Amino acid sequence: MARHRAVSDRFRWRRSSAPAVIPMRHVPGIEVVDAETGMAHQVSAEELRAGRVRGNYEAYCSARFFAASMVDPGRGRCPRCVS
Repeated sequence: MARHRAVSDRFRWRRSSAPAVIPMRHVPGIEVVDAETGMAHQVSAEELRAGRVRGNYEAYCSARFFAASMVDPGRGRCPRCVS
């Protein structure tokens, strides 16, 4: 018969299978492109609804703008809306 070796404590320890959680401030929003500058801004869902009625939108960075075509990819993201 084969003899079994005792497993040392060093090999019994295993890493946690839970992924590491990195806290990050995330402001949920919808990206809308400014028709004049081409800059993409973040807008809340409530502001998106109100902006459709009003005709212009107010971004998280307090910029007011008219929306570009929904297929316009924009020319960059607003750094104040992202942070």
